Amino acid sequence: MPSITNPADGTEIFFDDDRAAGEAVVYLHGSALSRSIWRGLGYTKTVGAGRRNIRIDLRGHGKSGKPHRTESYTMELITGDVLAVLDSLDIERAHLVGYSFGSRTALSIALQQPERVLSLSMLGGTYAIESGEIDGLFFEATSRSCAPGTSRASSAGRDAWTRRPGWRSWPTTRWPWPPTSRPPKPCSAWNWSSCAPCGCRPCCWPEPATSRALNTTR
Repeated sequence: MPSITNPADGTEIFFDDDRAAGEAVVYLHGSALSRSIWRGLGYTKTVGAGRRNIRIDLRGHGKSGKPHRTESYTMELITGDVLAVLDSLDIERAHLVGYSFGSRTALSIALQQPERVLSLSMLGGTYAIESGEIDGLFFEATSRSCAPGTSRASSAGRDAWTRRPGWRSWPTTRWPWPPTSRPPKPCSAWNWSSCAPCGCRPCCWPEPATSRALNTTR
């Protein structure tokens, strides 16, 4: 797998390039993911059909470098990683497709250097995170869930829901789903997306409209 080094700080960035004919499409994954999601979920076969597909492991993810300093994860450095990949391949302009944090990265490139962008596709992304949102979501909620007695209370609440008429429990976690929703299809491995083409919907009960819309394209 090819890699480049960001000249700004020396971080090594790995990527895949199918070198196909056509305009380049650059895929930027979300936090805690890697470049593999784009091929695994079929994006390179659909969005990338007839185009050159480039999937990048963002710094701190996949095989790319993982600096241990907070200042190594500024948006300026992350967008620099993506542009350094394009420069190494002599690609002047590309279509940018991003998910979550990858969307924010793609948008930043489009705003800073629009001449490098043929089109921008943002999936589940925003321009910026509101101050304190990450801490509140991950750290405060985790602390509360680990407080003494919380686990027992959660189990009691789960069992109460399961005893409701017509409700059934999740086969592995025993968490309930309503009678109006169909059970998820068995899956050999946990899937990160509740709207995955494989049919696994670990979070979709009742199934959201976005999941139904996505699954009509399978």
